[in-house]
Amino acid sequence: MYNELLSIKSEIAEIKRILSEIPEENIIEKLSFQYRLEQVEEELRLFNINKLPEKISITFKGDPVHGIHGINADFAGKITDIFSEAFAAFVEVAKGIPLGSGGSIPEYDKHKLIITGTSVGSFGFELELPNPASTSTLPSIPEENPIQKARLMLEKVLEKTFEGDDDQLAESIECIDQRALDKINDFFETLQSHNATFSLKTKSNYIVCSEIEQIKYASGRLKKENIIEDFIEISGCFRGFLPVKRDFEFRTEDNIELKGKVDKSVQDSEKINTFLNKNVRVKFHTKKIGNGKPRYVLVSMNDICI
Repeated sequence: MYNELLSIKSEIAEIKRILSEIPEENIIEKLSFQYRLEQVEEELRLFNINKLPEKISITFKGDPVHGIHGINADFAGKITDIFSEAFAAFVEVAKGIPLGSGGSIPEYDKHKLIITGTSVGSFGFELELPNPASTSTLPSIPEENPIQKARLMLEKVLEKTFEGDDDQLAESIECIDQRALDKINDFFETLQSHNATFSLKTKSNYIVCSEIEQIKYASGRLKKENIIEDFIEISGCFRGFLPVKRDFEFRTEDNIELKGKVDKSVQDSEKINTFLNKNVRVKFHTKKIGNGKPRYVLVSMNDICI
């Protein structure tokens, strides 16, 4: 991978050198090399977007950690394996692929995290995220790189689990499969059982959990009994829909304004625009955290009835 990057950069440097030596009157020759330069620079841009893997750092404190000297091997192996499974589950969610109720995480081998070094700040590891180019072909092109999107979703869930209120947490998990949340809870419960805490550093965020009580609190919030899911039919009309963000506004027949999202699995979501300002009856999937407000998700266009 890095040899390929070096090759692209070397070609760019060589073309620029050649261009600097071509006389101005050799217009056709100069245009030819300029065109090639544009092509190679575009290759470099796409390489940086699609091929260079991101890295994150995760460190631990507590009973299994011996300062900056080391960490118990049994704990290190178990906790990194669980975190890797959780991340792989979030990648599948980002790609709009159902996780199912059991068995292996789909395409887990393609989405494993790789330990590339140790991290300071007590003791931990530098983890390389999967290469986006390794993800399988999807039925539709995702709006974002699924690896990056999975990282952002995971960060948001962790943040809101520790610090957000029930509504903020509900918003962060509204389109996330319960099995992916269960994997995060496995991570929390493993930390609890070993009396350990963690810190997670990414290129855009730094999440610190320094107390066991924080772990216990977060774990309780993600347990199934605290997440109330249901399906509810509501009559009213769609007032607006944003295809890119997949956000909709819905006004009930009682004149109550609702906001929600269209699930990633819905391929023909743009058809919502054909229902704008028309009286319809819709079956929404709802998810609520604790005493928070329900979040509304449309999971199928077949759930809209005129």
